[in-house]
Amino acid sequence: MSTPSVTIRPLIDDDLAEAVALTDTMDWDLTEEDLRFMNSMEPEGCFVAISSGRVAGLITSASFGNVGWLGNVIVESIRRGKGIGKALVEKALDHLQSRGVITTGLYAYQNVISFYEQFGFIRDRKFLWLVCQEAEWEGAPCKAIPPERLEELFVLDEDLFRARRRRLLSQIFQASPSLCKGTFHDDRLVSYVMGSKGESAEIGPWACLPGHEKEGFALFRSLAHELRDLKVFVGVPAWRAEVANFLFEIGFKEDFEVIRMYKGQPLLDKEGILAIESLERG
Repeated sequence: MSTPSVTIRPLIDDDLAEAVALTDTMDWDLTEEDLRFMNSMEPEGCFVAISSGRVAGLITSASFGNVGWLGNVIVESIRRGKGIGKALVEKALDHLQSRGVITTGLYAYQNVISFYEQFGFIRDRKFLWLVCQEAEWEGAPCKAIPPERLEELFVLDEDLFRARRRRLLSQIFQASPSLCKGTFHDDRLVSYVMGSKGESAEIGPWACLPGHEKEGFALFRSLAHELRDLKVFVGVPAWRAEVANFLFEIGFKEDFEVIRMYKGQPLLDKEGILAIESLERG
């Protein structure tokens, strides 16, 4: 698909450096490995806008059965307002529809909500993006979930988030198995947390069965050893004050807020969600 002097095509490895440089203009802290991961998750669903042989725009998408997600939508500042963002979103939505997605979600900054409303996206709920500049909290250690029990995590995640994310969660586990932890009661998984780390860390998903929030908070604290002295990010539902307050108590501060939006059928996730997986993938 093309607009005048601009071509929309799938993201390839040769685009990664320019795509990251573009996201750096918004201080998103994305790396080439982050975009490579997104492209491996949805190899036909991540797109760039090419103008004069250079990356002028980017969008990523992910499909989880009936649920899809849009992320990393950006257009070079001097080319905004010329239909490039619209073309990127339409291309990604067409891809997700071809994958059988009936509900598409995204997280939007306040200033771009009206942009997404033109595609039929509806405002849903507010989420807070929190940051701890240097992880120094204390917590009792907890062993990582063994690989043979991952299936229980996949089943609970699908029940709480209402999306089939086992391929995504498997890759997160393979990359950072020490950050994948769970609490079991009577040999039943009641809470879990996952995350990834490099120079900084991002925690999510983090969830529990209703009534097991205490175990969920203890599980987050148990990450203290693995995250010591790192900068840590996490996205939490704004309406769950007890979650944000717990994180504030151990050193997190609010960075910004986003509005979750959806197109199609409403998102039907449950109240057991303590933190999202990421801004890019829900």
